[in-house]
Amino acid sequence: MQEKRIELDQILLWIIKIGVFTLLITPLIVVSDWFYPLVTGKNFFFRIIVEVVFGAWISLMILTGRSQPRRGLLLVAFTAFVAALGIATIAGVNPYHSFWSSLQRMEGLITHIHLLMLFLVLTSLFRKSRDWTYIWIFSLSVSLI
Repeated sequence: MQEKRIELDQILLWIIKIGVFTLLITPLIVVSDWFYPLVTGKNFFFRIIVEVVFGAWISLMILTGRSQPRRGLLLVAFTAFVAALGIATIAGVNPYHSFWSSLQRMEGLITHIHLLMLFLVLTSLFRKSRDWTYIWIFSLSVSLI
């Protein structure tokens, strides 16, 4: 039974790492069939991948009890920022529009929640400079394309 848990841990880690690297190709996504081909495809792609990565990260935390996010000033500040956006969304003139935004911009509260989810995953699992070096190299390679 212990061997299966170790295998599942490794599978979840690979899902998270592949998902993070997949996020780096987001600028290359263009869905020409949609109304705003340069915006909507990228945002839906980003949100779906972040949700899969976050789900795998939550599962990993439940199974192993490790992979806790780093507690620090940046985490507190970013969480407070998203919480303030949440309060502004509720108290705003059009909470529905503030939460979802428009297809033209897609930068409502839901996008900031996804960014917070990604921040939690990145700060808890990518702690070594080697991990960040791989991310930077892949990101620079995608930017050359």
